[in-house]
Amino acid sequence: MSKSNKTILIFRTGQLGDTLIAMPAIFAIRQKYPSHRLLLLTDRHPNRNSLVSSWDILGPTGWFDDVIFYVPAKGLWNTLKKLFFLTKKLYSVAPAHIFNLSPARNPWQCWRDRFFFQHLFGVANYRDSGIYVKPRKDHKGYLPRVVPEWNRLLRIVGLEGENFIFRLPIPEIERERVRQILQEEQITKNTMLLAIGPGSNRPTTKGLAKC
Repeated sequence: MSKSNKTILIFRTGQLGDTLIAMPAIFAIRQKYPSHRLLLLTDRHPNRNSLVSSWDILGPTGWFDDVIFYVPAKGLWNTLKKLFFLTKKLYSVAPAHIFNLSPARNPWQCWRDRFFFQHLFGVANYRDSGIYVKPRKDHKGYLPRVVPEWNRLLRIVGLEGENFIFRLPIPEIERERVRQILQEEQITKNTMLLAIGPGSNRPTTKGLAKC
């Protein structure tokens, strides 16, 4: 199917875990607009080669036509310079729709995103979840009941998780890699496997990586 000239920009930051959670919403956008060009705007950390970037996961799916990276900057001057070059890139793209699938946003971040994506570029079709601050424990130490992150992102697209079926796409090259490893280790298909991914940026799971 030939793609139209209309472009959809999806903004999503994060690495492995954040990307996997956002995949149902991204897939839903691809299904909803099959003839549009899909463009990903995401962060990149060149000084941290051990991180799995979002493009490492989303690129092989074939959902996107292209990607725009930006490197988070430190300091006001460096931030303004990077923002200037990013603005020029996005102006050349001229997206018809923008889906902001960013993680939880406080009021300032929400206003900043809307000003940058909607008002600065004049995109009428801008979707986000609004103010969504991560919940904190109450005085008894209990966390409140919240909407799962993957379902919250689906609501930005206009869907509810209960009525949406998603299957994680696994590229054939990765399937073949696993088959080779199992064969080399002489592991049969009926063997129960346990996989552990210890790398994380969260304090709650960093300790596992040191074990």
